[in-house]
Amino acid sequence: MLPLSVGYILDPKLHWSAVTIIFFCILTVIFAAYAVMPKMRLKQNLKKITDKENPPYNILFFGSFLSMEYSEYKQALEDVMNDHNKTYEVQIREIYSIGQYLAHKKYRFIRLAYISFITGVILSAVVYNLNYIL
Repeated sequence: MLPLSVGYILDPKLHWSAVTIIFFCILTVIFAAYAVMPKMRLKQNLKKITDKENPPYNILFFGSFLSMEYSEYKQALEDVMNDHNKTYEVQIREIYSIGQYLAHKKYRFIRLAYISFITGVILSAVVYNLNYIL
């Protein structure tokens, strides 16, 4: 919509409608980009996450094993894979932590992107109609 709207910016009757939709399209892109941007602060949380007794620790998540040496990671993963109970626990923790992360970090900004886009389309239509009425 952005490239299509730019062509109407010089038309006096469509100028403010085009400006409105362009603004909200840019806002939508910003929210969408922020939603997919990684939010993990690696240096701050690195020591905390590698503690295997810490609830956020997850051997399947790269942030948990990033500071481990390969041999240490391999041993930790072998320990998990050799114990069926630990294997299920790691899988359950992975699914839960992904869900929590998506719910608290990503979906809010995806929702804002959709709201921004819908608001822009509606406001652009209102401005367009007001322009013809006045």
